[in-house]
Amino acid sequence: MKPVTFHTEAESELRAGLNYYEEHQPGLGGVLLREFESALQRLCENPLAFAMEEDVGVRYCPLHQFPISIVYVELEERIWIVAIAHQHRRPLYWAKRKSD
Repeated sequence: MKPVTFHTEAESELRAGLNYYEEHQPGLGGVLLREFESALQRLCENPLAFAMEEDVGVRYCPLHQFPISIVYVELEERIWIVAIAHQHRRPLYWAKRKSD
């Protein structure tokens, strides 16, 4: 499997989501984290399994229990997580992010 790297803002988005759900219901942040880790494992095992948005060149790996998707790009040597995006808010807000 390829290594995974995160855009710094994607890391912040994950932390914010974990905090948000934990504040609203204790334990829910942990549920989100486990689901995120499971989705990340799925996409790492088969990065081509998720549909590509041709116009922006990214793939979306949706979480099952939360309205959140992992937005990522498979690069030659790694998988780059562009954003941890809410599925119903601010579409393509992350499109200006560039890989290192």
